[in-house]
Amino acid sequence: MRRIVVILAVLAGLLAAADRIAAALASQQVAIEAARAAPACARPGVDIHGFPFLTQAIAGRYDHVTLTTSCTGTVDLRQVRVDLYGVHLGVGQIVHQDVQRVPVDRATGRLTIPFASLDRNYAGQRLTFGRGRGNTITVTGSLSVAGSAISAHGAGSVSISGHGAV
Repeated sequence: MRRIVVILAVLAGLLAAADRIAAALASQQVAIEAARAAPACARPGVDIHGFPFLTQAIAGRYDHVTLTTSCTGTVDLRQVRVDLYGVHLGVGQIVHQDVQRVPVDRATGRLTIPFASLDRNYAGQRLTFGRGRGNTITVTGSLSVAGSAISAHGAGSVSISGHGAV
């Protein structure tokens, strides 16, 4: 009886280890593909949440996946974090590298755009960006209207929402 308990404990440990290794390998593959799809971004960190991973993979539905990265380009993006919920991707698609589209039930994201990046991107328009009260952004500068220079300033908040497939 003691042998059976020991064997079952060892098998459970091996299955748990195999599950975590498979999750790590899948995360690495997602990071490689995401980096290939977005060359202006650093290779993302990928965390496939949930246990056991293998049951999610077999079902082709992952409860929660987080990608974190940063991007450089016209406007630098720092601390980019995207949380995907209900990711639908079959094992066959992954094995055969036949991923054209990844349906997602819900996605949320958050990123930081440094003010210096905004200033640099809009320098020709003589606009300066800064932090306002609370969670607002301020914009100051001068505009040319009908040949006359007009000083302008404003404050507001920025948020983006929408629906679609990733």
